[in-house]
Amino acid sequence: KSPPGKPNRLILLFLLLCGLVIPQVGCSDNSGIDLQCQPGEVTVYQGEKVLLTFDVINHLLESIRPGTNHFISYHLYDERGKLVAYDNPRFKLPVVLRRQNTTRFELALFFGYVVPGNYVVEFDIVKEGEFWGSTKNWKTARIKLHLKPLVSSGFKEKYLDFFYNTGN
Repeated sequence: KSPPGKPNRLILLFLLLCGLVIPQVGCSDNSGIDLQCQPGEVTVYQGEKVLLTFDVINHLLESIRPGTNHFISYHLYDERGKLVAYDNPRFKLPVVLRRQNTTRFELALFFGYVVPGNYVVEFDIVKEGEFWGSTKNWKTARIKLHLKPLVSSGFKEKYLDFFYNTGN
């Protein structure tokens, strides 16, 4: 028995352990979303579609459903890590990201950035008009992108010395 005025150590230990195990009321985020993407490196022409496989680990206590303004988008960095383009096309989630579960899906994406070159693409989940997942410490996925020009510079420099007019 503990002396009067001093709490029992066993009760304190019990309360401390319960506080670590029981989630706080109103807490809907255990650690967010982990986004993973394969392959880790792609070579494509400007505007060409590429099929990527995403694994999304949803640690949230709620599912994320298509049509709820959640999309996959990306940030584009140069080879040195300098941000080139932050706000890029949005791609619809094709499936429900079930709560406390891992979801795998394929997504056909295109990279139409104007300047060909070597880049790093950081994929992120965005809730349009509200937040990017990375601002909530959700884990993003990065891949290397080798973006080739749609038309070669040699072709662009050629001059055709005739003009054809149909009259219409």
